[in-house]
Amino acid sequence: MLKCLLFLSASLALPVLDNGSFEQGTQGWVWSQQEQARGEFVVVTGDSPAGGKAARVRPKVNAAPHRLQLFHPFPLERLEMGRIYVLRFYARAEVSIPHR
Repeated sequence: MLKCLLFLSASLALPVLDNGSFEQGTQGWVWSQQEQARGEFVVVTGDSPAGGKAARVRPKVNAAPHRLQLFHPFPLERLEMGRIYVLRFYARAEVSIPHR
């Protein structure tokens, strides 16, 4: 079974995402299960590189992997034209899944 952990660094001076580090649980995050794909999204403690909270995603029904999506909408006004943004995250899987 695949288990994926996601941790977004909260060390940026002006974070674009509210709750990017999952310290407020699932608040602000959207879990999408499309077509027949089913899975579980929970927030766990102590599984991020810094020992804080992280998202755990576990597919439960074998379907196309891209049909399970975790995303965080945010107001585009938080982005400034011409500014460079860096997305940092940590991910880990228990099993290897071939890229299609």
